[in-house]
Amino acid sequence: MPPSHILLFDADCILCNKSVQYILKHDSKKIFQFASLQSDYGQNFLKNHNLPLNVYSTVIYLKNEKVYTKSTAAIRAFSALNSFSKSLLLFLIIPFPIRDFVYNLIAKNRKHFFKNQTSCLIPTEELKSRML
Repeated sequence: MPPSHILLFDADCILCNKSVQYILKHDSKKIFQFASLQSDYGQNFLKNHNLPLNVYSTVIYLKNEKVYTKSTAAIRAFSALNSFSKSLLLFLIIPFPIRDFVYNLIAKNRKHFFKNQTSCLIPTEELKSRML
């Protein structure tokens, strides 16, 4: 049976890596598995879903075989962590064009926001065991 919660992220993005670290820390049920968009798994996923193979400015959340991208992916992934985080689902009432506009602004400027940080995620054994 395939994993029910998969998060695909840009392995070269500090913000993405910090998000993965946050999810790892707060995923008490260990429901998430991860793959970078640049990995073989990520590239095959993008190809199979007719998504650009070289655009990594999005996060993709696959939950029970349903694909979410950008702001919807972020909201749904973080809301799956615990009962308190389910309140994030309230952001879904904001129309997705508005949410994705904000998401795209952050994605476009993410390297600027973290320009003083040059290190990315160093995979722990736990992360390695949950990578696809």
